Amino acid sequence: MPAKPFMIMVPVKLVDQWIGEIQRIIPGVTVYKYHGDKRAKPIGREIIIDKNLTKNHSLFNGSPEAARVVIITTYGTLTHRHGVRAQYQWRCTHGRWNREAAKKYSKDYDELWPSGIARCFDTIILDEAHIIKNIETDINTAVS
Repeated sequence: MPAKPFMIMVPVKLVDQWIGEIQRIIPGVTVYKYHGDKRAKPIGREIIIDKNLTKNHSLFNGSPEAARVVIITTYGTLTHRHGVRAQYQWRCTHGRWNREAAKKYSKDYDELWPSGIARCFDTIILDEAHIIKNIETDINTAVS
C-alpha cells in the first residue's frame, strides 16, 4: 500500500505551536505548513506550501518518505481551497457543469476535481474538533 502523509487541522492561533511541538517531539518527520501564502515565513524547519494542494502534488506520490510527512493546516485554509465553494467554482469554470447543476450537487464529492484531496492522507487529526459539529457548515463538508 502506498504511503500517505498525515494532516493536522488546527485553529489559526495554534499553527505555529503545533509545528514547534511536532519538531521538538518527533524530529524524524518533515513538517509542512499549509496556511497563508508565499509571503509566510517559516518559524523553524517547516516547509511552506504556498500553492493549492492537488492530488498530483509530489507529497502524494506514495513514496516511503510520505509516511514521515505531517501537513499542518487550518480549518479556514481547507474550507477556502478545498471546500464546497472551491469545488463549485471548479465545476463552473471548467465547463463541465452549468451553475444550477453545480449548486444542486455542490456537496457531492467529485473524483475528477484536482483539489479534492480528501483521500490523500493516512490520518487527519482535528484539534478543536467541535468547530465541525454543525453538519450544515462548509467547514464540516470540507473536512468530511
